Amino acid sequence: MKQLPNSIGYMELAYAQQNELSTALVQNAAGQFVAPSAKASTAAAEDAIAKLPPNTDYRVSIVNSGGRTAYPIPSFTWLLVYKNQPDAAKAKKLADVICWALTDGEQYAAPLSNAPLPPSLAARLTSRIDSLTMVGSK
Repeated sequence: MKQLPNSIGYMELAYAQQNELSTALVQNAAGQFVAPSAKASTAAAEDAIAKLPPNTDYRVSIVNSGGRTAYPIPSFTWLLVYKNQPDAAKAKKLADVICWALTDGEQYAAPLSNAPLPPSLAARLTSRIDSLTMVGSK
C-alpha cells in the first residue's frame, strides 16, 4: 500500500499504524463517517452482540452493526478450541490462558492497537470456558 500511489487496501489497524499508512473514514450503517480505532471497533462489537441471545454461537459478523460510533468494517479474531479435551492438564492450562485473555489480558489490547472486547461479551465467553470437558487424562 505504501509503495503504490493511490492504492487502497484492507488490513489490521495495528499494521497500518505501525507502518504509518494513511487510513480513511468509512461511512457506517448509521450514516456517520468513522475513523478506524480500537474504540470504534469495540463499539461495533457492542452493538452486534447486544442483539444476540445468551449461549449463542459467537461466529458472527460485526460488519455494519448499526451503532453511531461503530466502525463499519471490523472483524473478530476467533479461537477454535475443541470442547472435548483429551488431556485434563492441558485443558486446564488452555482454560486458564483463555480466561486470562478475556479478563486481565484485555488491558493489553488497546495499547497494541487491538480492540478490547465489550465487557458483556468477555463475561459471556468467560462463562463458556467451563464447558470444556476432558475425555481422558494423562
